[in-house]
Amino acid sequence: MERYVGTNPTAIIIIGLIMAAMTAYAVFGGQKTIAKITEVMVPVMATIYLVFCLIVIIKNASNLPGVFSSIFANAFDFKTIFAGFSGSAIMYGVKRGLYSNEAGMGSAPNAAATVETSHPAKQGFVQMLAVYIDTILICSATALMVLSTGVSTKGESALPLVQKAVGSQFGEIGILIITVSIFFFAFSTIIGNYYYTESNVLYILQRPTNFKLFRTSIVVAVFIGCIMDTSLAWNIADFAMCLMAILNVPALLCMTRKYLHVLSDYENQRKQGKNPVFYAKDAGIDDADYWEYSDLSDETEVPAVKTS
Repeated sequence: MERYVGTNPTAIIIIGLIMAAMTAYAVFGGQKTIAKITEVMVPVMATIYLVFCLIVIIKNASNLPGVFSSIFANAFDFKTIFAGFSGSAIMYGVKRGLYSNEAGMGSAPNAAATVETSHPAKQGFVQMLAVYIDTILICSATALMVLSTGVSTKGESALPLVQKAVGSQFGEIGILIITVSIFFFAFSTIIGNYYYTESNVLYILQRPTNFKLFRTSIVVAVFIGCIMDTSLAWNIADFAMCLMAILNVPALLCMTRKYLHVLSDYENQRKQGKNPVFYAKDAGIDDADYWEYSDLSDETEVPAVKTS
């Protein structure tokens, strides 16, 4: 976006108003509107982005041996190792890794819990695949695309660097398409996180709530975020995600025994040639109300039970 907006205050405000208007349309339309927008937008944008990455990588395939050599050389470089020991590299990697896959934060399970499935382990494996796609596939494709073009990485941050790499291969049209893709990625992230928030507020209050004021505050926050200083926005987001992880990771550790029971139950049924069906009490879990099944007359017909 910086390529086309730069530091022009008017352009920044216009972009902020557009993003706020799109957010208002989505959040005031309710959860069904959010679901419809994201289920179309995310696959399309992800596909376009990956196609661009693959085209650039294939065009510069002759540079890949040097790229991998550079990656391994820098990974085991003394300065790099020292940065890792000092914690700076690890800290930066963890912060950006959270943005990539949300692992350990407790946000993605809000979406996973809305699916209909016969066994929670099935959705657990799907969520593991999502981490692979986000981190291994998309992030690696981005790194290979940038490095294979040979553009200078000094003094460049994430988006301008990607724009420079694509621009070196496709010119202005490539930069524009990548910019639009990132814009819609950001928009889908905003409305997705709003969905998480709304679901949790409903759960905490346990009663119908008037969301007009709440939704208005979200739209205002989106506009402020668009015009806010980038470094300040990143710092606020990093701090908020840190709080989420601090609260969620201990809870995950406390529930480890239950996870192992669920996984064991799933694997045992698979070994018996069954389509796994989860009965909480059979797995030694007594506080999973959403997973209480009635008696089944035919195990071959697996009922889909909504987990939230």
